[in-house]
Amino acid sequence: MSRLDKLNTLFSQVSESLNTNSLNYCVNIGLYPCVGTANKEITEIVKSALGERALLGGYSKVDSNEILDAVIEGLKYEGDDSSHPNLTYLRSDSGQQAIQDVAFALNELLNESKSTFSFWLKEGHPFYPVFWDYAHVIEVASGTFVLIGCCSD
Repeated sequence: MSRLDKLNTLFSQVSESLNTNSLNYCVNIGLYPCVGTANKEITEIVKSALGERALLGGYSKVDSNEILDAVIEGLKYEGDDSSHPNLTYLRSDSGQQAIQDVAFALNELLNESKSTFSFWLKEGHPFYPVFWDYAHVIEVASGTFVLIGCCSD
């Protein structure tokens, strides 16, 4: 299984578990390959991953640790009384282990990064961010990826 497939499988499993038996809460995370984007502007990289409707609002260079922190903080977010993930799963040993598995796999990718950026979209977000969101470009020797995640109600 490729690194991309492994991470997207882990993201999907954790998201599905957090979404099951949640209250007004939906987690979406995706890691998208950006084929043929070597030496391209970040605008072109984002469009290659998210489509032509993706309109960049801005971006900045970030440390890879900031990316890891944003992903883990999002997955551990407990919400409030009116909107929250499946708290039984989130607080369980299996939920915590799943988040650790995501952190380990993502950290492996980030350890190989040559450059990392944070960006935000004016238009064309593939999800519907409400409670938390992040969007990053990660460049490694083997290619470039867009990592985007959010939580909505």
